[in-house]
Amino acid sequence: MIEWLLLLLLVPAVVLPVVLLLGFAGCGFEGQGSPSSPLVITSANATSPNTAKLTWTGGYTAQIEFQRDKEPKPGQPSEWPHVFVVDRTPQTTDDQGLSADSVYEYQVRQIYGDGQHGPWSPMVEVVTPAVVVVAPSVTFDTVSGGHTDSGLGDASTTWPHTASGNAAAVVVGLRWSQTGGVGTPTRTVTYGGVALSSLGVRGLDDEAINAFSGVYQELFGLRNPPTGAQTVSVTVDRTASNLSFEACSVSYAQVSSFVPAPPVSGTEAGTTMTQPVNSAPNEMVVQMFATASGSITAYNQTSRFTSANGFLIGDAPGAAAISFTANRATGVDYAGLAVRLTPVT
Repeated sequence: MIEWLLLLLLVPAVVLPVVLLLGFAGCGFEGQGSPSSPLVITSANATSPNTAKLTWTGGYTAQIEFQRDKEPKPGQPSEWPHVFVVDRTPQTTDDQGLSADSVYEYQVRQIYGDGQHGPWSPMVEVVTPAVVVVAPSVTFDTVSGGHTDSGLGDASTTWPHTASGNAAAVVVGLRWSQTGGVGTPTRTVTYGGVALSSLGVRGLDDEAINAFSGVYQELFGLRNPPTGAQTVSVTVDRTASNLSFEACSVSYAQVSSFVPAPPVSGTEAGTTMTQPVNSAPNEMVVQMFATASGSITAYNQTSRFTSANGFLIGDAPGAAAISFTANRATGVDYAGLAVRLTPVT
């Protein structure tokens, strides 16, 4: 009889705590009450104008919830808070879809097994960088040089040239001489039937273009030329004049405009020639030296074409100050032309 009384006392004492424990566990008690280190964001950094990398430590639930809030700068639109859920491990994630040049605040909390949430962690701030638009640089495409002709009152020739697409530009350099006749010679340059514009003309030793005789140089340009293989045509006309010329075509990519630079000319003793040009980064400067006779040597920039007839065309990347130098036959007349090719933006 005593044994039965003991059982009646012991069974409730054992069963009731077990039932209560199971009941509380089913209500999420274990998830909310288990000991753990606090869930906190340990680092938050922008890895691009539109992405932030988040890392965290602590917590114990399978999933956690982040909230992202934008703090608009003056003039920026606001954004709705963005909430997203990730697995607690691994302890890192990338949040994408951010706006450039913006300030965001992040906080995180645990999601318990019964769907309830833990407290929010302290906020951390992320500042996304602005998008930096880098203007493309003007680049060399291709060259075709050494095209000559001569005649009385008229000289002309043609040759093929293929300029690439991508905001292309064609530059034609022309060196011609004239003896006799009257008036100003007519110079016509076309590319695929489209006329090029003169970018500058200069007589050697600054000789007048309508002089009885002289040697001259000229640059021509065309933006957005016809695509594919095209014909370059050059014609020089002057009544009753003995004419001869040499020409060269050069094409470039990513060009928005032509900006002629101040020309130079001279006849002083010595062999050096110099043309300074002020330019800017991402540009290209096309430059041409012409002399009365003899080869042009020791060019300090990139030569694209040169001949024994006193004709050279080359280029250099844009910079605040560029110096084009070369050597000529001793004491002969010379001139220099240059044009800046500005990049598309």
